Amino acid sequence: MQLAVRSDRVRVLPAEAGGLLGTVSDRAFAGAAFHLSVDVGGAMISAHLAERPAPGVEPGTRVSVTVEPRDWMVLP
Repeated sequence: MQLAVRSDRVRVLPAEAGGLLGTVSDRAFAGAAFHLSVDVGGAMISAHLAERPAPGVEPGTRVSVTVEPRDWMVLP
């Protein structure tokens, strides 16, 4: 079984906010969105943000990653 989520449903918050702790490995501006790659225990999670990430969210920054349960897709 695998868990899938759309990258635009991933929220990236300060590390102390709770959720899965990870480290930003890449940050890029892609036209109308910002793309963040977050390493969570060796698994890479991609987030596409419509708004600029909080100040200081750069590669190497510890962050919290959350996804609302309604946005989870369970795959066999």
